[in-house]
Amino acid sequence: MSLAQQKYALDTREPFTRADARGAGITVKELISSRYQKVFYNIYVSAHVVVTPQIRARAALRLASPDSYASHHTAAELWGTARPPR
Repeated sequence: MSLAQQKYALDTREPFTRADARGAGITVKELISSRYQKVFYNIYVSAHVVVTPQIRARAALRLASPDSYASHHTAAELWGTARPPR
């Protein structure tokens, strides 16, 4: 089996991209089925996962540059504190 054909393990309880799914052998047909849910464009999780603020933040960070982080309103929501003024 060539390197391009090798599949890798994917934890579908964490946000993943369509490319991650393809690498793990999940077809587009499977990805758009009821087994998975879309969190954001090109970001998915298992249909069994409850999409909490933490999952949404992790999903958003998958779309952002590697040095990004959750802050302001998102961080306040995750930590259960008062949101900053607008």
